[in-house]
Amino acid sequence: MTYMLKIKYTKNLTNQIFYFGFSRNNNYNLIKNWKKIIELKNPISTLDTYRLKKNKKGKIIIDLFKKYKDIPILIEFNDCKNIWLQKYKNTFPANIDTLFLTNFLRERKLSFVRSAIDVGCGQGFVGQYLLEKYHDINTLVFTDINPYAIKLAKINIAMIPKKMINKKKIIFNVSDTFDNIPKKIKFDLIVSNPPYVPYPKAKCVKGDGPYLGVYLLQKLIKESGNRLNKNGHLILNYSVISSDKVRKYLRNFNGKIIDEKTKKVSFWIKEILQDKKFLRFLIRKGLLEKKGDRYFQEIRVADIIFAENQ
Repeated sequence: MTYMLKIKYTKNLTNQIFYFGFSRNNNYNLIKNWKKIIELKNPISTLDTYRLKKNKKGKIIIDLFKKYKDIPILIEFNDCKNIWLQKYKNTFPANIDTLFLTNFLRERKLSFVRSAIDVGCGQGFVGQYLLEKYHDINTLVFTDINPYAIKLAKINIAMIPKKMINKKKIIFNVSDTFDNIPKKIKFDLIVSNPPYVPYPKAKCVKGDGPYLGVYLLQKLIKESGNRLNKNGHLILNYSVISSDKVRKYLRNFNGKIIDEKTKKVSFWIKEILQDKKFLRFLIRKGLLEKKGDRYFQEIRVADIIFAENQ
C-alpha cells in the first residue's frame, strides 16, 4: 500500500490545500482518491509543524507524519507535480519561494531559451517546470552539491511523459554551481532558488539547510556572467534580509536587475526564531515583520543581466 500527502497551491499562491491519498500500487500517479484535509490561507512552510499544530485539522497532518514517518509529499502547482521523498538526506520539498520563482518564469517571455541550467536544483521542481512548460528548450542541466538531491531530481524528471522530453538533452551533475561543468558550456538561462538568509551563526560557509547562508547567492552572481550566452539571463530568488548583499554583488560583477517581483511570506527558520537577539535585530531593521505569533519576510525574484552578455 502506498500512502502520500499532497500539497496543492492555488494559481496566485494565496491558498495551500493538504490532501491524503493511498493506492495499492507503488505508482504514485495511480493515486486517484485524494481526501482533502485542510485548506490554509497565507501558505506556511511545507514542514512547519508548529503552525499545523495551531489548527485542529492541521493536527491530522502531524499524526500522518508520526504514523507514516517516511510518507512522500507531492507538491502540485500550475499543473506541475513533484515528489519529495524523506529518505533522500538533506533534501527539502518545494516551498513557497520555489513556487514564486516558477510563477515568475511563467510570466516571462522565454521563447529565446534553448539551453538552461537549474543550479542548486534540490528535488528538481524549477527545472521540471521549465521542461514541461517551455518546449523550445532542448538542453537542461540539473546541478546540486548534494548527490541525494540529484537522485531525487532524476526520479521527478522520470515522471514526465516521455513524449514531452524524448528529444531533449537532460543532464544531471553533482556540482557546486558550475565547478564540474566544462567552461566552454554556456546557457541562455540560469535559474536558482539558493539559500538567501545571511546568518552569523551559520555552521558552515556554504550554508545550512535550504535557507541559511549567502555563499551560493554570491557565487552565482560572480560566475553567471561568464556562463551565459549573448543576451542570457540569470533568474533567482533572494530575501529582503540579503538585499544589501545582492546589490553589492551585482555592483562588483557588472550585474543589473531588469525586472523584479516581491511577495510577503511566512518566515519559518527555526535557527533564527530561536535566536532572540538576532530576531530582534531583524525586526528593528524592518527586515522581518511580526503579526501575532507569526513572522513574515519579503522574498524577491529577480531577472538579472550582465554587461558582458549584452
